[in-house]
Amino acid sequence: MTRFTRSAAAGADRTIVRLPRSSRFQLSASLFQPSLLGRFTGIVGFVFACAALGLVTTGAHAEDALTLTLKDHVFSPAELTVPAGKAFAIVVKNEDDAAEEFDSDDLHVEKVIAAKSSGTIHIKPLKPGSYKFSGEYHEATAKGVVIAK
Repeated sequence: MTRFTRSAAAGADRTIVRLPRSSRFQLSASLFQPSLLGRFTGIVGFVFACAALGLVTTGAHAEDALTLTLKDHVFSPAELTVPAGKAFAIVVKNEDDAAEEFDSDDLHVEKVIAAKSSGTIHIKPLKPGSYKFSGEYHEATAKGVVIAK
């Protein structure tokens, strides 16, 4: 398709100038070529078939979730016991009026939890042992430990 424009007002000598195709038009038109559209629908169909058969996992993790509450700059419970060798998640509920950073060098985790909100921390399987954590902004009071057995 060729587009034209007029460079003079009506009634005057007219000059017709050919404008080049825009790259945006070319890109959108190329998406509807039969070969690309067929490949795209084939891929989408394959993904849906795999999902129906349970071969594709969603963003959900197959892990246990533990709840840890932060109130008055203190974690409760201060000790979490988890099975060794199994992935798990910690849901941190911050009930304080200030943000806190869940920090653990042992678990290799840092996560800021905004005031009056919660956040989920996913932990990979641990070897048996103790793993300390704290609230970085209130280290004197916000302390705890994860024990993997």
